[in-house]
Amino acid sequence: MQFRPLHPDYGVEVIGFDTQRGGSAAEIAELQAAYQDRTMLLFRGGGRLMPERHVEIASWFGPPGPIDNSGGGD
Repeated sequence: MQFRPLHPDYGVEVIGFDTQRGGSAAEIAELQAAYQDRTMLLFRGGGRLMPERHVEIASWFGPPGPIDNSGGGD
């Protein structure tokens, strides 16, 4: 797995990670370190993720933030 900076201050493109099947302890640790350092990760390609897989990957970076279901249009 490699990381290509997107901007001098934040963001990296993640190269060589299989979003469908990846997620070994070593891969997760690398992704978490990159996220802590660069604040944003970009995964290109890889096909559509099932909602459960999306939630699984997001959970590697901490609990989700609050969601406003008030219908206010935000």
